Amino acid sequence: MEEKIIKIMQLVQIKKDNTVEFPEEARKLIREVAEKCRKLPVYKDNTDKVDTYKDGITAGEIYLDMCLKIVNAPTQIHRMVTPKMMLPLIDDKLQEEFKETEARE
Repeated sequence: MEEKIIKIMQLVQIKKDNTVEFPEEARKLIREVAEKCRKLPVYKDNTDKVDTYKDGITAGEIYLDMCLKIVNAPTQIHRMVTPKMMLPLIDDKLQEEFKETEARE
């Protein structure tokens, strides 16, 4: 799973204006990894915090926050757990944003 997380971080592009672009390959990997992460006890034990966190925030903003949390993580364990906690949220938001875009078209 770690290799796929690294690949996601290599594929996703952060622009100079801090907008985030998720190429199709990254979206597919995010979906795949997120499905596995949702089964982890560390994710299941914290689902009560998910809805509050992701209200009014975009997938790109969650991704930027994830990157900051990884960089500023106090321990290696925190660094490893952060994407496993946040990729399911990014996946949820990407799906939500996709549906909103389709509805407008």
